[in-house]
Amino acid sequence: MKALSRLASPAGFALVLLLFLFLPFLSVSCEVPGMGSIGADYNGVELATGAEPEVEVPRDLQDMADELPGGSSTSSEPPPDPGVQALAIIAGVVLLAGIALPFVPRFRDRTRERLFGSAAVALLAGVLVVVTQTVAQSNLTSQLKDDAQGLSEDEVSTPDINSVAGELIHTEVGFWLTLVGLVLIALLSMGFVFKDKIVPKPALAEPPGTAYPGTAPSPDGPPPDPNAQGAPVTAEQTGEQPGRLPGAPDQSPSDPPPQQS
Repeated sequence: MKALSRLASPAGFALVLLLFLFLPFLSVSCEVPGMGSIGADYNGVELATGAEPEVEVPRDLQDMADELPGGSSTSSEPPPDPGVQALAIIAGVVLLAGIALPFVPRFRDRTRERLFGSAAVALLAGVLVVVTQTVAQSNLTSQLKDDAQGLSEDEVSTPDINSVAGELIHTEVGFWLTLVGLVLIALLSMGFVFKDKIVPKPALAEPPGTAYPGTAPSPDGPPPDPNAQGAPVTAEQTGEQPGRLPGAPDQSPSDPPPQQS
C-alpha cells in the first residue's frame, strides 16, 4: 500500500514520463518469410522531436540488399513519420506539470486540492496519450496506403493496405504502461481524497458503566470501586466515629466526661 501511495506523488508522474519517453510507443514492422522481421520502433522522444527511429533489418536480408545494384536499399528509404510532434510535446509538458504540482505554493499546504489536481492532470495526460497513439496510427496508415498505391502504379501486385494495416502497425508496451500508470495515479489520488467516506473510521464507544471520579455510575454498569481515586470515603470505611475530629481519642458514649482539675 505504501508503494502504491507513492504513485500519487511527483515520483509517480516522473516514472510515467520515463516510460513515455524511452519505451517503445508504437512500431511499424512486417515479417519476411524465412528471414525475420523488419521494422522500426517509435518512443516518446522520437514522436516529440520527429527523429527517425532506427530500422531493424535481419542480417541475411541486409546482405542480400547489399548485393543488389545500387547498394543497400533498406537504408535509402526513411521510416514513415507519425506526425504527432505537437501532441507528444503537449503530453510531456502535462506530465511535467504533474511532477511540479506539489511544489506550487497554492497547493503546498492543501493536500485535498493537490490530490484533486493530480487526478485531473493524470486524466488529461491519459487522454493526450490515447489521442497521440490514435493520430499516429492513422498517419502511418495513410502513408503506408500511399506507398502501396505507388507500387500498384508500377504494376506490382499489392494487397489492400487497409486490411493489413493492423498487421503492420503495432501498439507497443510503452503506451500500455504509460496509460496504466496514469489511470493508477488518478484512482489513487481520488481514493485518498474520499478515503474517510469509502472506509469510515469506527466510532470509539466507551464501555458500559464507565464512571469518572466524583460522578455517578451508569445504571447499567457495575458500582464504582470504593478504593478508586477520587471516590468519596465514608466514616464506616475509615472506622472513625461520626462527628469526631480526626486525631481525637476514642470515647464511648457511656463514658463520663473527663474531670477538669
